[in-house]
Amino acid sequence: MNTSSMLMQRIQRSNWKPTAIESDDYKLELHEVHGLTEVGFVLWRKSGADQVDLVTSGHTLQGQLVGSQEQPLGLSDNTQAAIRDLLAR
Repeated sequence: MNTSSMLMQRIQRSNWKPTAIESDDYKLELHEVHGLTEVGFVLWRKSGADQVDLVTSGHTLQGQLVGSQEQPLGLSDNTQAAIRDLLAR
């Protein structure tokens, strides 16, 4: 299953309500993209007590991960792995 499908499956389990998944190193926020049956996401890296740094954001579109201009996201292997690991929780 690709990352886009995993994101869609996770938001459906929460009845399309915004949700967040956290580990010691990352926080992944999921939300519905208004007017579409797609998932928006933001991945943060934790860098301190209450400090987070943006890693990436985007949304699903027809089974792909895209950015704000609907261009395919070229996520690194590490970023993809972080998202998939969080979704597996």
